[in-house]
Amino acid sequence: TYTLTASANGCISAASASVIINAQPETPAVPVVLGNVTQPTCAVATGSFTISNYNAANAYNVSPSNGVTISANGLVTAPAGTYTLTASANGCISAASASVTINAQPETPAVPVVLGNVTQPTCAVATGSFTISNFDLNNTYDIVPSAGVTISSTGLVTAPAGTYTLTASANGCTSAASASVTINAQPETPAVPVVLGNVTQPTCA
Repeated sequence: TYTLTASANGCISAASASVIINAQPETPAVPVVLGNVTQPTCAVATGSFTISNYNAANAYNVSPSNGVTISANGLVTAPAGTYTLTASANGCISAASASVTINAQPETPAVPVVLGNVTQPTCAVATGSFTISNFDLNNTYDIVPSAGVTISSTGLVTAPAGTYTLTASANGCTSAASASVTINAQPETPAVPVVLGNVTQPTCA
């Protein structure tokens, strides 16, 4: 707080009215991300992270900002991308934070599709088979029920009699179940004919 006087010819004026200069406004601290980033999941397309030194008195800017929200306790939720943050208050803006990356949402595999007709069991072969038309070696396939079932490297499923559904999983994501596929029971082979009693042989007449 200041006052001023003027002097000349050995004379000094009375003091001026006081003048106040405020303290320099404080620049907010650089935002700091707390711990690990929560990455998107199969079910949730966005990730999130927390500003550890969050201050409700500051305004926070996230760049880029499209699809980004900040909660009242400093939780930032955002789609896939690489972000930096600044904090502002009293007309002052902090330096940018370290960058934070949210990965793309992991892709859920397509629902398995059965190709064409089911090959049903025969009198000689007890199992049936069918082919997964959209088979992908990068996926893991689960068949319910699974007893006695095998899947080849080309997507050929061989199984005993039963009704089956399939799911595909990859990147921690599992598809919806396929349409059901039914393999019939093996057809029954007739019993060996048995001759009853004695043979009646030809006679003279």
